[in-house]
Amino acid sequence: MKKEFTHYGQKVLLAGNRSRYEMILEKNNVEYIPLPILSKTYRVVKYNNKYAVILTKEAEDDLESVIVTEALPDDLNIDALIVDVFSQLRGEKPAKMPTKAMAILHDAEKLLQEKQSRTGTPLTGDSYFTEMAGALEIYGGTEYLKTLPHDDIAPDYWDQLMAAKPAAFVMPLSPQPDNAPQPLGQQPAPASAGNPFPDMSQAESMEALMSFFGSAKKED
Repeated sequence: MKKEFTHYGQKVLLAGNRSRYEMILEKNNVEYIPLPILSKTYRVVKYNNKYAVILTKEAEDDLESVIVTEALPDDLNIDALIVDVFSQLRGEKPAKMPTKAMAILHDAEKLLQEKQSRTGTPLTGDSYFTEMAGALEIYGGTEYLKTLPHDDIAPDYWDQLMAAKPAAFVMPLSPQPDNAPQPLGQQPAPASAGNPFPDMSQAESMEALMSFFGSAKKED
């Protein structure tokens, strides 16, 4: 059973299978290429000029959900594709592709959140915008942002950011336990910036998928 959605204007199909998708392709004598796109939550294969994004099952009895598209998204963001499809499955409207300026802000925001979690000092008001402007220096600064389309960014936010004086952005080291070993000449690795899509969980996605496909045990 399949259902059609759109992602950034491109048609995509969502299917649910009991068997591994690769086994279904092999059973039908379809050659495929496992693409070198690494993720713990999905894998991507290419076949017949199509791409299949296959979500990793949490339990053996779960359906294996597969998103099939004729082209990868322009922003090459597989996570956003998955979130968009399952959001539409829950009745939401298709997502619009963010501008590059918004994507840069999204990345810089994760840096600020990580810095705040390490220092314990909240960033608000003017301090937020000066720190954000400083973080943006990694991506070319606010001057570069001005050259990019940014119609998906709130005008008030944009104006305050453009007026802010960049602060020198320094990421503090992660706090370490007193007994943590510290080899000479080696610094602790930075902590992960976190999941860019915290509102998306595999359990919620599987619940929505099971609700749509029901308890059917036959494959397409």
